[in-house]
Amino acid sequence: MRTKGSWLIYPLFFIALMWALHTLTKNFMTDPEFSKFLLNKTIGEDFNRDVWTVLIRVHIILAVTAILAGPLGFVKKIRVKRPGLHRLIGKVYIGSILLNILPALYVALHATGGIVATAGFFVLSAVWLYTTLKAYTTIRKRQVAAHRRWMIRSYAITLANNSLYVINLVLEKGFGFEYVTAYVIAVWSCWMVNLFLAESYLKFRKNGQAA
Repeated sequence: MRTKGSWLIYPLFFIALMWALHTLTKNFMTDPEFSKFLLNKTIGEDFNRDVWTVLIRVHIILAVTAILAGPLGFVKKIRVKRPGLHRLIGKVYIGSILLNILPALYVALHATGGIVATAGFFVLSAVWLYTTLKAYTTIRKRQVAAHRRWMIRSYAITLANNSLYVINLVLEKGFGFEYVTAYVIAVWSCWMVNLFLAESYLKFRKNGQAA
């Protein structure tokens, strides 16, 4: 019998795969020098394009790794029948996020929208790190239910860049905001929206189980 919420695996897989293909194609084939993206930045004298390019590529690859690994960690069949593979997927997911924090923070220092956007990315990174570490520490303590909840929260933050893109597009094209203004709003709201959705889902599951 299919458990409640298991149907979400399918859209998660679809979103993860499509986003990975979009991101890798856009940033490594269509515009590998990030020329279009850099047009919207106010670049200071301390900006080193070569270092920034290397680190944003590392950031993208690690983020895509986490996005693709995340849904696999939620597959019950793997978790129950192949626990060793489940642990390996978890290590890949958590490791890719931990390794990504420093590149993410460096890239955030030169974020489109200046200090306000930088602060937003710093907060996003802190929430991402916190939720991921909580997922790790709870499973180390064999708190399986808590681990699952924190993994859901962590993956919601992992998908924040997807929401950032959508929110930015809606504000700019749908409501006529200037690109930079829309981007700054999206930076701050993307992780909040995703975390709200994750908490709503967790509350829905809890209420369903209690019924």
